[in-house]
Amino acid sequence: MSLDIIESAIPVVYARLTADATVASFVGTRVFPVFAPTGTAMPLVVTQINGIDRDQSLTGPIGRPVVTVGVVMYAATYNEVRKLARAVRRALDGFVGTAAGATVQRTTITAESDGFEPLGDGETMPPAYTVTQSYDLRLVESL
Repeated sequence: MSLDIIESAIPVVYARLTADATVASFVGTRVFPVFAPTGTAMPLVVTQINGIDRDQSLTGPIGRPVVTVGVVMYAATYNEVRKLARAVRRALDGFVGTAAGATVQRTTITAESDGFEPLGDGETMPPAYTVTQSYDLRLVESL
């Protein structure tokens, strides 16, 4: 069963991040859609679709949706999460090509912010420093 073009945005991000040597040196394959399983070692990355914009022409859809993907990085220290964020940005921002079976016409970072989150009950999991980035991916869709 093939993925809907919108659903392929998360596998594209996963493929780019796990194939990048610098990102992989931090997280290996700990890149998860929507949430990370409890107890997953840090650093790690969580991705999710935050929105979809489908442009129209006078004759209908143009088949080039822009999918906004949120990428949240977690690490035990601020220094580590900032280094991971830099690596993620370098792996994703400006990407054009094919990944995970989807054709990407453009990838653009649109926002970035720092954060801090207590995880779990504070005893079983330490708190985490976070960086949240937002990317717009323009995908090619068959109509």
